Amino acid sequence: LRKKFNINIVATDLDPRAVESTKLNLKFNNVNIEIFESDLFQNINSNNYDLIFWNLPYYKKVENYLTGLISQSDKYLKNNGKLILGYNTSTLDPRVVQNIVNKNHNLIYANTVNYSWNKHAISVISKS
Repeated sequence: LRKKFNINIVATDLDPRAVESTKLNLKFNNVNIEIFESDLFQNINSNNYDLIFWNLPYYKKVENYLTGLISQSDKYLKNNGKLILGYNTSTLDPRVVQNIVNKNHNLIYANTVNYSWNKHAISVISKS
């Protein structure tokens, strides 16, 4: 995305090894984006994002990550910004996502797209 559209991208990961791996890949591919270690929004200084995309960790309990992400993400999105969640529907029912979003009055659950060829889904959430 950075190369094709010349947009600013910030990437984070909880695992320091993943951050280092990403830095190596960025250097190898001659791409300049900001990457750093952060647990959810712990080390995020900006609150002005058009889009937040997150691949959910399929092996963790919803209470340990998804509730915190959705309860905080409206503080980091611009008005009309989007939170896009990618996840495996065999471990997370999209209705769970919708129920958690409904508890944050600044966010609106838009829809979930399922794919016929696998059990992955993409949920779209908007900041009102």
